Amino acid sequence: MGTPGPFNVRESEERYAIAASAGDDGLWDWNLEINEVYFSPRWKSMLGHEENEIDDSPDEWLKRVHSKDLGRLPGRLSDHLHRGAERFESEHRVLHRDGGYRWMLARGIAVRENSGTPVRLVGWLTDITDRKRNEDRLKHDAWHDALTDLPNRAYFNGQLQRAATRSNGGSQQGFALLYLDVDNFKELNDGLGHTVGDQVLIAIANRLKHSVRPGDTIARIGGDEFAILLARLGEEREATHIAERIQHALSLPVKIAEHELSISVSIGVALSSLSHDRPGDFLRDADLAMYEAKAGGGGRHRIFEKGAGSGIRGEGLGAADLRQAFEKGQFRVVYEPALALPAGTVTGCTASLVWDHPSRGALAWEIFQGLVAQQGRSDDLLTRLLKEACSQMKAWLDAGLSPGRLTIKVNHAWPRQPPLLETVQKTLAATGLEAKALRIELTENALLESNSETRQQLQACVDAGLQIAVGDLGMEYSSLIYLKRHPISILKLDGFLIRGVPADMPIATITGGLIELAHSLGLKVSIGGITTPEQLAFLRAKRCDEFQGPMISAPVAAEAFEDFIRRQTHLSVSELVSSAS
Repeated sequence: MGTPGPFNVRESEERYAIAASAGDDGLWDWNLEINEVYFSPRWKSMLGHEENEIDDSPDEWLKRVHSKDLGRLPGRLSDHLHRGAERFESEHRVLHRDGGYRWMLARGIAVRENSGTPVRLVGWLTDITDRKRNEDRLKHDAWHDALTDLPNRAYFNGQLQRAATRSNGGSQQGFALLYLDVDNFKELNDGLGHTVGDQVLIAIANRLKHSVRPGDTIARIGGDEFAILLARLGEEREATHIAERIQHALSLPVKIAEHELSISVSIGVALSSLSHDRPGDFLRDADLAMYEAKAGGGGRHRIFEKGAGSGIRGEGLGAADLRQAFEKGQFRVVYEPALALPAGTVTGCTASLVWDHPSRGALAWEIFQGLVAQQGRSDDLLTRLLKEACSQMKAWLDAGLSPGRLTIKVNHAWPRQPPLLETVQKTLAATGLEAKALRIELTENALLESNSETRQQLQACVDAGLQIAVGDLGMEYSSLIYLKRHPISILKLDGFLIRGVPADMPIATITGGLIELAHSLGLKVSIGGITTPEQLAFLRAKRCDEFQGPMISAPVAAEAFEDFIRRQTHLSVSELVSSAS
């Protein structure tokens, strides 16, 4: 050990004071004049070393700093010693004797002469490895699906946006988006149970990983839907080859417990040659192509082709079908009841459109929304839905019923268009419905793609008395940062977040965390897809505010919802929950 310098007594007193405040941390005292460092026994033991195994050279510290962190450390030191920073603080990895790295937080304060020249730097070292691991896990969970550990929709959207930006910027390498949906998955889930269904999804995820190329991105974007971004695509036919390879890999039987299952997927393909600016447009086109593949019998793929008939290669719903639907009035409105927790009172309903197709029967909005968007008719249908549903809500109120609040889902593009508030105001004026009876439900994409004009429109809606919700919120935590920027009052969580709860502990933890986070932001929480008393008991315990789902009622016609209100103005949630015991 070198000469301690001219501050022996004072150094000892200062070291004692720092040690007392540092607790279990490691004390260090760097004499800048002679360039020697006192490392306390605790400092050395934190790195797995005995007292005599580390001398007083600064290199004993610096040579152990991870190479990726070492570049920042001198700048942090200089900021405090020479550029006025209040104190030195640095988080970096330090090599442990066992060969691994520990995350450490180093903090220090300079001792200066009257001239201001630093002569010593004293401080302490804190092991923050556990905190860093927790942070890394939270970051991972924010961008990954809890069931399959694949990237989630938020991460995928970011990758797709970057690919689109590169492609539109003149990059010679294209890309393709594959949108996959498992054929007949609902029947499998209903017949064999959610546990088997989850295992099937995990098996599909694993096979997808072995069917794509290094550098391609696979994501689970909800339920039984997956998306794959094929980057650096040389020729468009390469996307077809990979789609065929995926379908072959998934066609092999999947053995789950005593079940040997045959699985197939329908795949829609959107190519970078479509030259969209927004990820949502590629997803829309691939989704539409996927439904065409499913309509053709499933177990096949279709490539979206701009401007060719229905817009898709192959048979299925097309522009002619949609035009006929408008001409013959084949659309009707259905209402899905929503109930409050814990009381069970009716809080309202969500209105949506059903297409009564002459040959395919009743088609839910989710099935044909891609075609409607591709044909530029989304605004027409949403305006029609708004007018009819508001008129019906006014009729119920005039009849003395208590239907609660009417929710209208809006596609992600509509809020950016100036007519939104104007359309809502005109509809309310024409129907006589008060604004406080209406809730506009946006998608997550509406938040992610919002701008100042959007926020002004939404604030104007709220000022007029409307309520704004964000619907089908899933695992995409990145969008949560946008909530503070908008006048949102309620979140509607995606139904897959409740599937398997409470037995599925990871999902239960995430769902409970989202509810708690929303409440901390002053937001109410609604969740759909409730099918069991156990799920309902879990939501009541987590103080969820509102729920919907098959356990209560599927979307029904106006007459059936009116009957629901009259029969079930107050549903005993306690009775439903007790049936789970």
